[in-house]
Amino acid sequence: MQPNFFIIGAPKCGTTSLADLLAQHDYVFFCPEKEPRFFSHEETYKRGFGDYEALFGEANDEERIGEGSTTYSEAWLDRYEKSARRIHDYCPSARLIYCVRHPLRRIQSNWLDIIWALDNDLMQGTELHQSDELSVSGDFNDDVLANDGLVQTSNYWRVIQEYRQYFSDEQIQIVFLKDLKSSPDAVLRECCTFLDVGPGFDFTDPDEARNT
Repeated sequence: MQPNFFIIGAPKCGTTSLADLLAQHDYVFFCPEKEPRFFSHEETYKRGFGDYEALFGEANDEERIGEGSTTYSEAWLDRYEKSARRIHDYCPSARLIYCVRHPLRRIQSNWLDIIWALDNDLMQGTELHQSDELSVSGDFNDDVLANDGLVQTSNYWRVIQEYRQYFSDEQIQIVFLKDLKSSPDAVLRECCTFLDVGPGFDFTDPDEARNT
């Protein structure tokens, strides 16, 4: 099956919560592997569409089939540029959901996540770890200065302008993390309307925090 909607990020902006909630909907199938990172990672992309679409093999007649790779809006390694182009080439009619939050809080949360991953040896051998773009000392101020990708991922305007080269504004929905936290039911209704699935669906535990 071919996905037709994507939660493109940004990292640390509530994408896991939104993905888990939308996956409850009767008319939505969400990839069991939330972040395939297919369009943003060279090694994964080279495996081809067959491997990618196999991830959606359990989909039936759902109207919307989606995934949520936050790397599609990352500034590291030209990821958002290549992802925007590749997603459009693959599915020009796709709907895109872009989650954002206070840009400085996102940087801080993303940095903490990177530190945790490095401390637990979870980045060894990854594309970013092997590149020259990641330089982490463990000091927040130094690391912000040394890692342009960390900062530019919070440059939401630049990221969304890249996607607007390929997709119309009607194909892009912006979700603010503060709204998802304070008014989850309203945000979910807006997302369902945007995806053309029933906005009256009764979601379970929309207030529950995920991926904290």
